[in-house]
Amino acid sequence: MQNWLSRQAQKQPEKVALVCGDLALSYRELADRAARWAALFRAHVGDDESGRIALCGSNRVEWIVAAHGAWWAGATVVGLHHRASKSELSFQLDRVEPSLVIGTPQTNDSSWPVISWDQARQRADQMETDLEAQPLDEDDVLTILFTSGSSGRPKAVPSTVANHLASGYGTADRLDVGTGDRWLCCLPLCHIGGLAIAIRSAIYGATVELVPDFDADEILELLQARPVTVASFVPTMLIRILERAPKKLHHHLRCVLIGGGAISAGLLRRARGATLPVVPTYGMTEATSQITTLSPAAPQRFFHTAGRPLPGLEIEIRDEHGAPLEAGEVGAIFVRGATISPGYLDATKRTHDARWFNTGDWGHLDDNGRLVIDPQRGERIISGGENIDPRQVEAALLSCDEVADAAVVGV
Repeated sequence: MQNWLSRQAQKQPEKVALVCGDLALSYRELADRAARWAALFRAHVGDDESGRIALCGSNRVEWIVAAHGAWWAGATVVGLHHRASKSELSFQLDRVEPSLVIGTPQTNDSSWPVISWDQARQRADQMETDLEAQPLDEDDVLTILFTSGSSGRPKAVPSTVANHLASGYGTADRLDVGTGDRWLCCLPLCHIGGLAIAIRSAIYGATVELVPDFDADEILELLQARPVTVASFVPTMLIRILERAPKKLHHHLRCVLIGGGAISAGLLRRARGATLPVVPTYGMTEATSQITTLSPAAPQRFFHTAGRPLPGLEIEIRDEHGAPLEAGEVGAIFVRGATISPGYLDATKRTHDARWFNTGDWGHLDDNGRLVIDPQRGERIISGGENIDPRQVEAALLSCDEVADAAVVGV
């Protein structure tokens, strides 16, 4: 299979691939930069097909260019959160054993080779661009991303080329997105919600509108000034946008995905009242982003649901003994299909089309097969789209001499 960026650069070289502020890169220009970064990575990875490039930093053009460069060289991209603590980064780096880390000073005490973003960009600019893109195999691990701590230490989740393709095609089918779309990305690229936008856009030949840092006022200005057709927000972002939005917001949006946390039907209706075409979605890293998404054409009476599974995915609700439940009965959410990761890094692999994955969430299916999430079950707390393990917070509080006992709950 041809590398997606290489294919788009040949098919539509002058089409805008990436926009960030005043910078716009065509597919030809993005491919040229990616090839230079690929040459830089090949110097570190060599011909090792298991090479891993860890990227640690906030959203920036170089993040996407570096990711494409890693795939161009046949390597795997590892996403690291730039706000993670030194101990968290050390744990994650030891887990994935990268060939090279590009990141912040917080990673400098690592035993792994580290260069800064500025150093990497300067070296890449000096490289030749004659390195051909490596072909993609469906079983190749394209990304390794960490869950955001829903239960103890974050787990490393490898996702294959086949996983990302299935996710991209399923999203295209549900949302009717493709080459003509411009997708706003203000979610962290180190998480699946952000990185999937860059990958899908390369598959479709669409445009990524990248925002380095989320600011509601800047987002509103951008939506009115740029031809953005699709956007992805977590509920906190949507709330802040609505607090500052005029009663009627002028934009080019066709669809706005809202996921990464509990979403109230009232919030979605309020957004629709402000002309934002919002739809709720439910997904996770292990499923390569979306599992269910409500159709943009669905009536508002279904806003309490997260929609039906994307094509190629199945959902089953089970009781505490593992027995399937009927529609309307609340239980554990299990999912299987082509987007499900083959298994956590170095753990026992599962066959995605034969075994069910326990999401750790609870909910039920309505009579039409739409998923309704039960946010009251389980220990996980979600804040700003980030999963928080309350046990870790409790442990930090209890480490203080002045604290006798502590309990952490979501509000």
